[in-house]
Amino acid sequence: MAQLTNIRTEIKNNLANINTLMVYDYVPDSIEPPTAIVGVVQEIDYDQSMQRGVDKYVIPVYLYVSRVDAQDAQSTIDGYLVSSGGGSGTRRRRRNTRRGRGK
Repeated sequence: MAQLTNIRTEIKNNLANINTLMVYDYVPDSIEPPTAIVGVVQEIDYDQSMQRGVDKYVIPVYLYVSRVDAQDAQSTIDGYLVSSGGGSGTRRRRRNTRRGRGK
């Protein structure tokens, strides 16, 4: 079974591949957008299969963008949430799930 710290670090490492995004796996004292913060675990569901084969972790990722203009800010967030492309945080998070890390 993977350790929670390793799962959070892998999520951070995958998101760090987005060149325009500063990523932390802890809550920093201050941020400069665009920034993603891998939060602390919100839920752990052990024993989803027989003999402890699968555990489910729910770990939020908080995304902060500049809000000079509300529409531009929403457009920026939408760009990070698309399912593919160089700025896709969704694709990078799913890669961990497919490998069996951090579900």
